[in-house]
Amino acid sequence: MRVRSLVLPCLLLLPACREEVILSDLPSPGGDYHAVVKDCPRRGSSFLSGDRRIEVSVLPAGRSEPCNTFIDAVFQFDAYAPVEDLELEWTSATALRAWHPGFDANSRPSAYSSAPSNPVTVTFGPAATPQGRDPG
Repeated sequence: MRVRSLVLPCLLLLPACREEVILSDLPSPGGDYHAVVKDCPRRGSSFLSGDRRIEVSVLPAGRSEPCNTFIDAVFQFDAYAPVEDLELEWTSATALRAWHPGFDANSRPSAYSSAPSNPVTVTFGPAATPQGRDPG
């Protein structure tokens, strides 16, 4: 009987293992778009594995979508842990700069998608250091 009483709480907690967690929501300067950073379950992982990934979605203002989907996003990419190393900066109303030290040698994430009629330009690279200043 004691085992049965523990089953219900465990079953109630299982969906929490699959939920997305919004880590950041950065609106564009014009307010037409926003970049949402989420901690998501990895595609195809079992809910017991705890396999997670960081997903960045650029969406029209007022829109959201669940992890692992690409319906309303105009641009989407995977980032890496630690998420504290992720840099996102709107450089204009429709231009976003993104950088993480884990991006590949071409300064890009390993996986990204862009909508066919994407109005937002996303560039990957570290912040430019002002001339004459030592970055360290």
